[in-house]
Amino acid sequence: MTSPQKLPLGAMILFLLMSTASCGPVLIGEAACGGVVAAGNVAYCAAIQDPDEALKKAVKGFNEDFRFEDYTGALAFVLHDQRKTFWSEADRFKGRILIASFELRDLKLDKKKKHASVFLHLEYWRPESPSLKKVSIEQKWQYSKKDKKWELGESGFAAIHPGDD
Repeated sequence: MTSPQKLPLGAMILFLLMSTASCGPVLIGEAACGGVVAAGNVAYCAAIQDPDEALKKAVKGFNEDFRFEDYTGALAFVLHDQRKTFWSEADRFKGRILIASFELRDLKLDKKKKHASVFLHLEYWRPESPSLKKVSIEQKWQYSKKDKKWELGESGFAAIHPGDD
């Protein structure tokens, strides 16, 4: 086991200023023990306070990872029982369908059921036909109480087909 690293005083002060009262003690303990403050912990604290913001961060994280073909990173946002579907989509997209940009247009959050529909506008292109295409998709997300995070159920990428012109 490696020894803990010391966090510079300036980083600790900045961290304390950014921490919330309810999450501060947990994160300070992690910072003192591990020497590094993980961004995921800060996102988790935001999730406790504002489900909309936590969902937006998850949507952005998944779609940015998928856009840049970081499929292992994107997989962290996918429901466990949807992983087979996810890898099929990743295989269909990799090197063939390239997402130029995505924009969150709307989200409908059912706080009681912990489900959400997210509406995105995508711009994408194909290397063999480099004209920019546009499509609007709906993604289905749900909140895992066990893991305390938003997870993707349906990506909406089925609306994009490899041979569409």
